[in-house]
Amino acid sequence: MDVRSPAGLIWRGPVLAAAAWMLTACATEMGELQPPPATPVVAAPAPAAPAPTVAPPPVPAPAPVA
Repeated sequence: MDVRSPAGLIWRGPVLAAAAWMLTACATEMGELQPPPATPVVAAPAPAAPAPTVAPPPVPAPAPVA
């Protein structure tokens, strides 16, 4: 098919124009830096329960002297 024929120009003109427009319009968007995807929020492990404190046994009172 001869490119110089009117049918070829009618078909190729709009296609080339659309391709050129997409290249110029999308090139600015493609060149922008995108932020990295957000990392998923992971729940922190629950804090460990405090260790139980053991109180020393009570000291008995001295016996009264009679």
